Amino acid sequence: MAKLTLIREQSLTAPFCDQKKLEASGVAVKGETCWVIFDNLTSVAEITLQEDGFGICRLHEPGKHAGIEGFEAISCHAAGETLYVAVEGVKIGKKYYPKIAELEKNLKPKPFKLLNVPFMGESKGFEGIAVITRPSDEAVLLFGLCEGNFCEQNKERGKKKGNGRLHVFMRDKREWRNLKILLPIPPAADFRDYSDIAMRIANDGRSARVAITSQEGKSVWIGHIDLDRLGFIDDGEVLPFPGDDYCNVEGVDWISDNTLVLVSDKAKSDSPNGCKKKEMSIHLMRIE
Repeated sequence: MAKLTLIREQSLTAPFCDQKKLEASGVAVKGETCWVIFDNLTSVAEITLQEDGFGICRLHEPGKHAGIEGFEAISCHAAGETLYVAVEGVKIGKKYYPKIAELEKNLKPKPFKLLNVPFMGESKGFEGIAVITRPSDEAVLLFGLCEGNFCEQNKERGKKKGNGRLHVFMRDKREWRNLKILLPIPPAADFRDYSDIAMRIANDGRSARVAITSQEGKSVWIGHIDLDRLGFIDDGEVLPFPGDDYCNVEGVDWISDNTLVLVSDKAKSDSPNGCKKKEMSIHLMRIE
C-alpha cells in the first residue's frame, strides 16, 4: 500500500509572502514554479521550487482591476503552459454559473467565460479544476470538481460519502462546450467533501493520473482516468496525509509522477488547535 511522505513545507504568510492572512485555495505547477491562489485576495503568488526548499515568493495582482475578490481554483494547461483560473459564479435568476479565465503572460485575465452548468445555494462554482490536452486528438478538456457529493448542496444528500462528481467541458474556439457528462468519481474516494483536483498524462499516452483532495478526509485519492472514453479505469487508492494536523488542504497539483504540491487554507475558528500548525502553508509530499 502506498503512503505519503512529507518532503518539506513552508508557511505562506509574512515574511515569506509578505501578507499576514493568505487563505490558499489552489495551486498549479508551471515548469519550476508554483502558482498559488487565494479566496481572500486578488493576488497570485509565484513561488519557485528549489532542491533544498522553496525559493522566494512574489505576489502579483491579476485580479486587482478585474472586479475579482478572490480565486477559487487554478490549473496549468501543460501543453500550452497556460494558466486558467476560476472565480465564484455569476448569478442569473436564482442560479449561479461558474466563470473561467485564461491568464495572459502578464497574468492579466482575459475576458471571463461562463460555464454552462448551474449551481444552487451556497455553492457558486467549482472547488477545483483540471485542464488537460487529450493526446489522441489534441482536444483541450476541463474537468470541474464539485465540493459536495452528487454535486448537490442538500446537506443530507451532499454528505453521502463516496459520491463525488466531475463536470466535463471541451474547449472550442470561443467557449467551453459542456459535454453534459456528470462523471462519477470512484466510490473508493470515500469523502464527505472534495477540495481540489489535478491531472497528469500517464506513460501510456491515453490516460491521466488523477489526484483529488478532501479537507474533512485529510487525504488525497489517487487513480487513473481514460481520456478517450472519459471514464475512470481503476478504483484508485486513498492516501492519508502524514499527520492529523492537515485539516485545511485546499489545493493540489503534480510536480512529477510521484510528487505532489499542496496548499492549505486558514484554519476555521472552531477547528482543533492542531489544525493551526499547518494552516496557510505550502507542502511537498512524495508517494512511496
